[in-house]
Amino acid sequence: MATRKTSRDNRIPVYVLAALVLVAVVWRLANPPEPLTPGPYGGFPNWVSSADLGSMSSQAINPSGNMWAGSWNHKPKSGDPRSSIWLIDFDKCEARVVKLPDGNFVTDVGWADDATVWALTGAAGETPDKLAYVDSRSAKATKTVRLKGPVDRILSWPAGSAVFLGERTKGGVVLALHSANGEIVSKEIKPDLSRGRKLYTDTAISPDRTLFVYSVQDSREPAGRAYYLANGRDGSVKRLFALGDLPGRVERLWVADWGVMVACVERNKMETVVYDIAAGKFVDARDERVNATWFTNGAMKPLMFVTYDGGYRFDPGTGKTRQLFDFTKLGEQDSQWREAVNGGRLYSIGDGYVSLSVVANTVDIRELKKDGTFDRNLLPRY
Repeated sequence: MATRKTSRDNRIPVYVLAALVLVAVVWRLANPPEPLTPGPYGGFPNWVSSADLGSMSSQAINPSGNMWAGSWNHKPKSGDPRSSIWLIDFDKCEARVVKLPDGNFVTDVGWADDATVWALTGAAGETPDKLAYVDSRSAKATKTVRLKGPVDRILSWPAGSAVFLGERTKGGVVLALHSANGEIVSKEIKPDLSRGRKLYTDTAISPDRTLFVYSVQDSREPAGRAYYLANGRDGSVKRLFALGDLPGRVERLWVADWGVMVACVERNKMETVVYDIAAGKFVDARDERVNATWFTNGAMKPLMFVTYDGGYRFDPGTGKTRQLFDFTKLGEQDSQWREAVNGGRLYSIGDGYVSLSVVANTVDIRELKKDGTFDRNLLPRY
């Protein structure tokens, strides 16, 4: 009997339990858990890009090819939208995140130089009107510049360039070159987007910052896309060629005052074609003007890419493609990651490579050994 009495006496009174519960509830209301950060679930390196909070709006790799930045936006059912910029350092094999102020979203990211990321951002529901800059080494925002004129997207901004190609959509799509503070520095161009045409992402800016190439999806064009030259000095526009006139998928574009050079990939081969603007036709890629325009200043560096069959290095100077490694002898167990890297770019890192591909706005980043075999995941698609 004594034991039972002691047991009853040790029970915590109901009113004490109720008080403790009330204190816990009040504390939680006063200290809510920090919201999840937009981006892939799981945390580096156990994450996948196809399972994320929010959606990726943009991604870019720095000029040296050893760091990557990607932006995510998330609109919760209640509360302010949130956005973040994820950074992956290939050399250190680590990932860090920069959280932007609540209520903002990011439309585009890119690299001002090897260490500095820019992000086009603005208040949710409004046209972006700010550029946020991030130091990739510290993963901290360094400054924010309010643009003199808002832009919906930055279509092209080469690292180190003083101008970017911006798109504004209010009242109809308008393209123009802008300075780094958002000031318009060219004539505005209104591309013909009637009858179902849509602006595409292939673009280029001339070194003298007066011309730019843009592309339009158009079902009436061969292969469904056409390329146009816009003159920022007088506002004129000229149709150049269609995707169907090119020998493969467009990998990169360059434009100068006299011509446009396009690097195209078809299966396991890359080649460049050159279009003479004045003549209105393609010319020999060995034209002496090509060398004087694009090769003497070192702007044309070799490009590396990967297909389902292997990795390749293309030298624009010689026009030759060299195989780096061969996938065709791998077994069925390697088919999934071969599909994931297919169609991507390669970047040298240590004794191997990093592959980067984007399909349906979902990124895949992996390390490959020197022989091309899988090494480890950085941000796989699945």
